[in-house]
Order: sequence, then C-alpha cells, then structure tokens
Amino acid sequence: MTLIGIDIGSSFIKGGVLDLDELSIRGIVREPFPEPIAGLPGGHFEIDPHAVVVAVEQVLQRLLVLAPDCDGVLFCGQMGGVLLADSRGEPLT
Repeated sequence: MTLIGIDIGSSFIKGGVLDLDELSIRGIVREPFPEPIAGLPGGHFEIDPHAVVVAVEQVLQRLLVLAPDCDGVLFCGQMGGVLLADSRGEPLT
C-alpha cells in the first residue's frame, strides 16, 4: 500500500511517498510555509489560508507524479490553528 504523507509545519509544508509494504519513505519534497500577513496590529499573527492551500497543492502535485496510484493522503501538523469562516466557508480572519 502506498500513501502520501503531508506535514503542515510552521516553517515548511513537507511531504513524502510512504510505502507501507517496504516500510520506506521516498520522494521527500517541501515548500516554505507562507509568511504572516503584514500590517496587522501589534500582537496579531495571521496567515492567509489560501496561501497555505496553494503550498499544500504544490507539494501534493509533486508527490502525485511519484505515486500516481497512491491509496490515500495523510495529513499531520504539530501546531493547532483556528480559521474563522462565514456561512459559505469563506475565511473571515
């Protein structure tokens, strides 16, 4: 079984092809995590969620070239985050 694993970290968004039969990881790629939104009041720290999606898509596209028939995608991240959204699912802040 082959999976794609993606780690959404605070410095980089990383991924690799996980071969569960051979217990191996190959094709590790990474993209820089998006910079915080500039110009916010002191003490505020926000990331544009669309920029995170773009970076994750870039990692996933690169890995799908290496494992086009993967059986699934796993996501993990160490830090929690909150995304406030409106009734249509669009980010508010």
